[in-house]
Amino acid sequence: MNLHRQHNCAQHLVHHLCKEHMIERLISFNFLGVVDKVEGSLLFKAQNVDPHIQPFYSWILYTWYVTMVTIGIVS
Repeated sequence: MNLHRQHNCAQHLVHHLCKEHMIERLISFNFLGVVDKVEGSLLFKAQNVDPHIQPFYSWILYTWYVTMVTIGIVS
């Protein structure tokens, strides 16, 4: 699978899991190789989606950062 397709699939998976409120599952996946795409996708949504409508992307992004720092994927 080429890199562009991996990034595209990762973005779709992230958005689907967020819409279905499956944040624990999202956090449990190993996105090795596409961590930057996942982070960028969550950041974009957190900045551009109404913060009063679920899913709450700012909360999801915060959870993502805390988890990634805790397991040592990002610093």
